Amino acid sequence: MHNNKILFIHICFTIYISIHGCHIPFLGIDINDPELTRQWSRKQKQNNSGLNNDELNKLNEAFQLLGVTEETPKKDVENIYKILARTWHPDKQANKSEEEKRISKDKMTELNSAYERIKQYHKW
Repeated sequence: MHNNKILFIHICFTIYISIHGCHIPFLGIDINDPELTRQWSRKQKQNNSGLNNDELNKLNEAFQLLGVTEETPKKDVENIYKILARTWHPDKQANKSEEEKRISKDKMTELNSAYERIKQYHKW
């Protein structure tokens, strides 16, 4: 039933937009808004990717951990990952305490899994 309501609303908006243009004044929505377009395209990609909610949450955490977005180019993601990996690599923590070494190792493990998850999502 919920999906039918969404489909009906989508059809109504589509008709309204085709008649009146892209701006929907009674909702304050501008379809040409780049942020709205980015959110919509990401939602569509996620829906079409076949990922469940748990996998989507992990993917979002991966993007946040590396501090990138889905639109960040591959080269930039690689560079950011390398910088973070150099910063947190356990070999760089030789003069630190055992606790700091353990934290560094855990952080490096998180970075590696986040980077791999992003690579798999983009199929790089």
